[in-house]
Amino acid sequence: MKILFIFTGGTIGSTTGDEFISLEKGKPYKIIKAYEEKFGIDFSYETLEPYTLLSENSMGSNMKVLAGTVKGNLEKDYDGIIVTHGTDTLQYSGALLSYVTGLSKLPVCIVSSDKPIEDPEANGLYNMDAAVALIRESLTDKSIRGTFVPYRNKDKVTYINRGSRMLSSYAYSADMYSLGDKYFGIYDGKKLVKNDSYSEKEDAALPLAADGFEETADMLLRIDPYPGMVYPEVDEKIKAVILGTYHSGTLPMETKGLKEFLLKLKEKNIDVFITGAGEGISYESTKDYNILNVRKIEGIAPIAIFIKLWMILSMETKNGDLLYNALNSPLGGEI
Repeated sequence: MKILFIFTGGTIGSTTGDEFISLEKGKPYKIIKAYEEKFGIDFSYETLEPYTLLSENSMGSNMKVLAGTVKGNLEKDYDGIIVTHGTDTLQYSGALLSYVTGLSKLPVCIVSSDKPIEDPEANGLYNMDAAVALIRESLTDKSIRGTFVPYRNKDKVTYINRGSRMLSSYAYSADMYSLGDKYFGIYDGKKLVKNDSYSEKEDAALPLAADGFEETADMLLRIDPYPGMVYPEVDEKIKAVILGTYHSGTLPMETKGLKEFLLKLKEKNIDVFITGAGEGISYESTKDYNILNVRKIEGIAPIAIFIKLWMILSMETKNGDLLYNALNSPLGGEI
C-alpha cells in the first residue's frame, strides 16, 4: 500500500510554546515518526508540503493550491492521500476536496488534531490511524472513494465523516459532526464499521475545479439571522446570497429589514439561496420565499453550499435555474 501525505500545517503541525501554539519547522516528519512509534508503519509513502499555515488563516489562494495538489495526484500510483490540516477550517477544505475528487477516485482523508500531538490527550494520531485503516480497507471495498474526515470526538469514538457533510463545530468544542448525524462509519481501532443509516447519491456532475479562486469570495454574501439584525448593502460584485435560517428553517420574514433586503436583491437579479430549511410542512413565515425569488437548497450542509457556489461562480457566471440545478446535482457524497 502506498500513501501520499500532503502537509499543510494546522494544530497537528504545531507545538505548544510558553504562551502560544505555533507552527514548527520540520513538524510534518515528526508526525510520521510519532505515528510509527505508536502504530507502526507497514506501507510505503511519499510527502508533499505545498504550504504551511494555521488553518484559521485559510484564504482562496491556498485553497486553490490545496485543490490543485490533490487533483494533480489523483491519477498517480497511490492507494490513498492523507492531507494534514487544522481544525478551524477543516469543514471548508472537506467540502472543497469532496467537490474536487467526486466519488470516482481513490480515498482522500483529511487528518487534524485537537491539540499538538505531544499532548497525551490529542486525537491526531488516532485520526491518522483511522485514515490509514480506511485507505487499506478501500483496496477491497470500492465504495470507499472520495473525501473523508476521520475524527475522534470526546466520546473516544473515531467517526469517519464524509467531507462534504461536515457541520460547523459547536462553540467551545473541538468535536466534529456530520449533517443529520449521517457519518459514513466508525473506526474501532481495528476495523471500519459502516453506519447502516448512511446513504449517498452517485455523482450527477463532473468534479469541480478551484482554478478560478481569488483570495476572497467577493461574489458571494453569506448571512445568518439573529434578532434585530441590520442587512448590508449589496455591491455590484455580488452574484449570489446564501441565507442561513433558524433551526426550524425560518427567517424573520415579518420584519421590514429582511423584506426590503430581498426586494432589492430581486430588483438586481441576484440569486438568493436558503440553507437549513428542510422538507415537509413549513411555518407560515416561509410562505413568501417563492414570491421574493428565494430558493431552498435541501439536504446539503451549509458550508458545502458555500464552497460549491464559490467554485461554480469562480469558473463561470451562472444564474437562475442553471445555478440552482448545479447546486442540486449530487457530487462528492453531499446528498
